[in-house]
Amino acid sequence: MDEGRRNELQATAGPLPIAAGGLPYLIELWDEARRAPQQVLARAASLGVAREMFRACARERPDRLIVLRCGYEILDSHG
Repeated sequence: MDEGRRNELQATAGPLPIAAGGLPYLIELWDEARRAPQQVLARAASLGVAREMFRACARERPDRLIVLRCGYEILDSHG
């Protein structure tokens, strides 16, 4: 992901969901307008597991924006 896209997503990501049970990595489905997260699809404790979950979510929803983040940092996006 390019730096401009990462900064744009971080600026619009909104409030950070509380890390549930020590699961800091979030995979989010964003609304169709790509303005804000619509739903948390998955949470993970490790980056490796989070990346696999992210790839699976991106394959299932190729036409939607899927974002992988940890805290306020956007790690990857698809769509």
